[in-house]
Amino acid sequence: MASGSLPLLSEKQLSHGVLSELVAYCDLRDLVAIVTEGHDVIVYRINGQLVFAVRRKDEHVDITAVSWKENGTLLAVGWSDGTCGLHSGENGKLLSQTSTKEEGTGKAWKLDITPDWEDDDSDGETERTVIGLVGWMVHCTKKNKVNVSSIEEFSAPDSGDAQAATRLARSISSLDVTTSLPRLSALSSHGARLGPDGSKFTSQAAMDSIFEPQKDAKSDHVDCLLLCGKDGHIQVLQDDTVMVGSCQIEGHPILHAAHPANPIHTILSRRDDGQLIRSSLTLPMDMLSGSFLPILTTNTKRIQNFLAYVLQTIRCIQHDFTAGLQFPTRLLHNFATELNERGLGSVALNLYNLAMTGDFSDATLEWLTDIVKDTNYKRWDAAISGMYSHVQNHVFINLIPALDRIAMAASTLRGWATAHALAPLVETQQFSVQADTFSRIIDLVDSLRLAAHKMLLAVIDEYGQWRAFAKWLKVMIEVAIAGPGGKSAAEMEDRELPLLDYGHVLAYMSDTMGQEEKGARGFVCQLDDFKGSCSEQEFWSNGIVNAMGYGNAKDLLLKVREHDEDREGRIPWDELGSIKALLNIPALAAVLAGSVRSAMDQIAQWQGSMLAAPTNVSVHLKGDVKDLRVKDELVEVLMLCEGKVDMCILGTDEVSDTFPVDNAIDAKFYDDGCLALVEKEKAFTLQQNSFASKGSKTVHQFTDFVPEMLIVGGRIGKQVAMVFEKGGRGWNVLDLEGLGL
Repeated sequence: MASGSLPLLSEKQLSHGVLSELVAYCDLRDLVAIVTEGHDVIVYRINGQLVFAVRRKDEHVDITAVSWKENGTLLAVGWSDGTCGLHSGENGKLLSQTSTKEEGTGKAWKLDITPDWEDDDSDGETERTVIGLVGWMVHCTKKNKVNVSSIEEFSAPDSGDAQAATRLARSISSLDVTTSLPRLSALSSHGARLGPDGSKFTSQAAMDSIFEPQKDAKSDHVDCLLLCGKDGHIQVLQDDTVMVGSCQIEGHPILHAAHPANPIHTILSRRDDGQLIRSSLTLPMDMLSGSFLPILTTNTKRIQNFLAYVLQTIRCIQHDFTAGLQFPTRLLHNFATELNERGLGSVALNLYNLAMTGDFSDATLEWLTDIVKDTNYKRWDAAISGMYSHVQNHVFINLIPALDRIAMAASTLRGWATAHALAPLVETQQFSVQADTFSRIIDLVDSLRLAAHKMLLAVIDEYGQWRAFAKWLKVMIEVAIAGPGGKSAAEMEDRELPLLDYGHVLAYMSDTMGQEEKGARGFVCQLDDFKGSCSEQEFWSNGIVNAMGYGNAKDLLLKVREHDEDREGRIPWDELGSIKALLNIPALAAVLAGSVRSAMDQIAQWQGSMLAAPTNVSVHLKGDVKDLRVKDELVEVLMLCEGKVDMCILGTDEVSDTFPVDNAIDAKFYDDGCLALVEKEKAFTLQQNSFASKGSKTVHQFTDFVPEMLIVGGRIGKQVAMVFEKGGRGWNVLDLEGLGL
């Protein structure tokens, strides 16, 4: 390091190249996200320590944008297939994924709950926008809130009806009953293929980041996310995932800038002819921070997240049944094949005969001693016991609590919709979504909960039958090995058989064994006549979809009970025909997902009407855009033209300052001026330039290091300059506090 140079905090050599246009620095946590030439995202601390990596999801898909949320909790990764993944800032897990393809414009409506490994683009009707830029900003509206801490204060005389209405709305909107509920448990997948969103439910830390409130309900902060497509299509989201609306700007977006106290987002773009365009998008802060919209956003996000959790839970239950029955089915199939070849009837008939008479047929004796024996009996018992235990946990611990929370969120939105319909507010605030939309969601949740309770009862009943059957089977194996009719076998039978529950043993043989799909498993079996995808019109014209509801499901259960009371409420699936879908959990969940999607589309359409079209103004400046910022309500842009660094205030279209710099390589705003990488006679330096003094000074000289790109980051008290080596094979991190700049 040359004399007078800045302190070197760290240096790092990389084994791979870095795409210089795809580097993002997190000021709060001192993390840097780089994109390798192989289109993997790797996150390092500035000391070079690896934090996590986001691997390329497909060899045909490239990364097009990376950006940190200001607080470092999320990393946005844009892909060339039109999707943007929001990853945890701690471990890189995918927490949510947004597509630039508008919902309902080409995406099929599903009749099943199979994971969406890829968006359905088979119809080719909708091209997705490639994300070119991601912009974050947390706005502070600084409203004067009314804080009421006692009944006396609330009952105090008000200055007017408007103040009373505002106080009441604020007080009601701050209530959140979900904060008193226990947190949902992480899902145990037990080897199931999770799908693109399944991993976010596998750890408690990820679950808490998804479901726990990220901010105080009384907060005046508005959390906004802008997804800017390379074709100029802009999507505006609130709280990371809830769509507010979309708009169109001119050109390809280059840089984004905003200020917490200003509702205007500035996007600098360039047209194909090279012309720079400044687009100003004004967000409706009065609406986004009002008493209603935060509640709408919070509960909309909750419904989406809880629905994804419910769907993943049902997939785990289906996997539990499939995996748990795989080995027992193979054992029973081998026995059935042997009996069929000998013409000895079915498995249930032979085991039933053994239980009633104690007489071992040759085939049964061979099967128990040679095939099942003690080893396979233990595997059989572990498979079935584990299956029923896992299913019980999934239904009781995961599924039913999540359904309750969906109902709470939908009830809140239904209440607001009803209030708006009965007492319309200001026209621009009128909520246009009908209360019946949310009533339909609640009705389907009630149906799902009813089916889940019935399945839970069936699982408990079958598990009790299995435990009795397993105990009897173990005794029969020991008797068979000891030799039927022998003294030790007789002593064993006299000791063990009186303790067995033959009612459950025989019930398992006749009703459950080998035909689990007619019992508890029937609730989660995929229906052959209710799967695949269709158009929106076909979805809503489907008779089964329209028939689904709590009333019809309850009536069906009553008819089943009246039809055959001796079966103790077991569902005769074979006799129900197409109406079995009324109690089929995957079918009910698919219709619930469709109803939620319809509600989200209506909410997005209403929110989109609040978003005004952006203004597009040509910027008559030449050169490469290096940095953009909002300072004191002015938008400043830093340009690099023929080796010189210019600063311009957008709106004037004139160069406000030209710094005395020649042969500049890169430049970034810093404090009241800028920092620039300069090359002079094959020597590379870092220069500080001041707007106030119009002066320039060299603050660092590079030795044995050829710089190519500069990033200025950090926060008050710890600001750094991160300089990448030419070719992206390494970096140096310099302490900007070192010389008291």
